[in-house]
Amino acid sequence: VVAALWAANLVYGAVRLDGVRTAMAGAETARIGVVQGNLSMSSKHQTPREGLLIHRNMSLELEKKGVDLFVWSESSVNYSIPTSMKNLKNEVLGKVATPTIFGAIRAEQGEDREREYNTAFLVDGEGDVLGTYDKRYLLAFGEYIPLGETFPKLYEWSPNTGSFTPGKSYSALPLRNHRIGILICYEDILPGLVRNIMAASQGAIDLMVNITNDSWFGATAEPWIHLGLSTYRCIEHRRWLI
Repeated sequence: VVAALWAANLVYGAVRLDGVRTAMAGAETARIGVVQGNLSMSSKHQTPREGLLIHRNMSLELEKKGVDLFVWSESSVNYSIPTSMKNLKNEVLGKVATPTIFGAIRAEQGEDREREYNTAFLVDGEGDVLGTYDKRYLLAFGEYIPLGETFPKLYEWSPNTGSFTPGKSYSALPLRNHRIGILICYEDILPGLVRNIMAASQGAIDLMVNITNDSWFGATAEPWIHLGLSTYRCIEHRRWLI
């Protein structure tokens, strides 16, 4: 029985892979420019504009090869962007003229205080904001302190901890006639979250994009572990993940 199941699995895999290759050959294609600055955490905080300039310059070089979409890293823009700003051409893109997904802090005035979100922005080549996605699953003691809203004193005791607000939407971001599902940091290793994002768009998502700042972990195995775990989302949903 075990041998028969093993053989059946091999046959199914061969047939299925052949079908996937055929579908890929006839599918619409896109050229994605993946840009990351490879900066340490200290560099990001000490010279926040340096990372942005690196992303811009690398993108301008890639544009010469023909790119449909740029994906920059989480915290590639390492300062706050007010929600009221609807065009980020001068503030972020500069001379880059290609639609871009990038990570930044989104600042919004709430009823009680100004709230900050770990946000992925999608802008077109003119810098107009097409959509945003706020990270839903924040990192405890890095991006927020559990019960910190109830006991603000906790943030005084841990001044280097962020006080981000979790996002509420599962919505995908629109680019022309396509939908892009966004995941930030370790959200791509959470199967339930990704299922909810796919379900919210009723399967209309054409591409998944993850933006990550793994420089916290330095020269360790963590980035490779993170990458390895993320591949299961591609298998589960049969979508490319950038």
